[in-house]
Amino acid sequence: MTTFLICGTIMFMKIVHLGKANEEFYNICVKLDEHLSTSVPGRNEAGVNSLYNMENIKDIFLLYDGDRVIGSTALWYHDKESCEIIRVFVDDEYRGKGLVKLLLEQAELHAIKMGYYKIFLRTWITTPYAIRAYEKLGFRHIEPERFRYRDKFQKALVLSNLRVYMRKDLQPTKDIWFIFEPDTDQKEFILAAAERRGLRYNVVEYEAFSYNGDELLYYGEPIKVFPKIALNRVSSSWDLRYYPIMERNGVRMINNYRATQNCNDKLLTCRIIEKLDIRQPKTVFFDKDISYQRISRELGNTFVAKHRFGFSGNNVHLVNNEKQFEKAMKKQTRTDYIFQEYIEGFTGRDIRIYMVDEKYVGAMMRINDNDFRSNIGQGGHAVKCMASKEQIKDVQKIVKAIGGEITSVDFLVNAVGELLFCEANANACVEPYENMGYPISDDIIQYLVTCYEETEE
Repeated sequence: MTTFLICGTIMFMKIVHLGKANEEFYNICVKLDEHLSTSVPGRNEAGVNSLYNMENIKDIFLLYDGDRVIGSTALWYHDKESCEIIRVFVDDEYRGKGLVKLLLEQAELHAIKMGYYKIFLRTWITTPYAIRAYEKLGFRHIEPERFRYRDKFQKALVLSNLRVYMRKDLQPTKDIWFIFEPDTDQKEFILAAAERRGLRYNVVEYEAFSYNGDELLYYGEPIKVFPKIALNRVSSSWDLRYYPIMERNGVRMINNYRATQNCNDKLLTCRIIEKLDIRQPKTVFFDKDISYQRISRELGNTFVAKHRFGFSGNNVHLVNNEKQFEKAMKKQTRTDYIFQEYIEGFTGRDIRIYMVDEKYVGAMMRINDNDFRSNIGQGGHAVKCMASKEQIKDVQKIVKAIGGEITSVDFLVNAVGELLFCEANANACVEPYENMGYPISDDIIQYLVTCYEETEE
């Protein structure tokens, strides 16, 4: 028996966690359905009961006052990340005492323990008291299309104009976080490799991060427990202000702050390469008085303007004259650009070499016959290739200087196979390599396991 202080009154109650439905849960569900039949006209009771088959509900929480069951809730699991709160009910005479909060807190704690960090629920527009209660507990309204459905059968049953759809995001709790951007193609490959190794992890949405001074927030709430390792797989330039905060809290970021910064800022990358005796296009950067005339005096009339923090070939321009330069720089901050010489023959083709822990794991050639940029996002396509020992040696030298752990390096290549360094990437996508038969996701997960074991020593 547990003592609760509720609304200034001491109440002796207990919450019991069941692994399967029993007669008491069935009886209280009957009460819930009777209540909803009067408050929700047109409710499809048969559909709800067929959807949430009692035999398939594995985690049930019953609230007792003495020997009497007065309330319930349960968890319905959709996938390995999300679950749904269902069958929430408290007897009429006990309402308004905060007991729903107690039930949901127990269910949430269990969901967190099991590794779930997204909880969904549905209620009815004809029950405004329930909507207000869920809002106070941190649930936010979402569109029906954003609700997590277990399958098409569930979606067909639960879609209703009378429904209110809600979601709550819980704190990630596991020692390993995978940080992805929405709808990234590489997510399925990384997670499949993690599953093959039996890795326990949280998938964390990078767009949910924000900060308050030196405090990192997730969905607006301070992070209470940081992981030991975080694998960042966001292809865009992730806000690097989060990196030092994570690292100060003991998180091993892969790649780390220095390596990610060295890759994301192409000016830093070029300056590192200058010290390595590796050939690259002549590069200039000006912090003021940036004009076509000044750049062309250094690089010739034709040159490439490249955004320092761009990705996927975006904001990379081939400039042939002043008019093209002014058009490219319109509404741009010119100090955000570096300018590189244009070398005839080194266009529309490059080689990307992928390294994990300074070990060669795959290479591909990207080709674009319609654009000087070879990026797949700019219309290029990729073919499998093999890197030579000399190329691998150069890449190892580059990766070591940058400080990267999981890194790809791009070289422009001409018709006779000569190479020019182009750029390095801290979070290059694995999908093209996987489609070519390179098991790069498995290589990444193996390295992650090794790093995790080092933290345990």
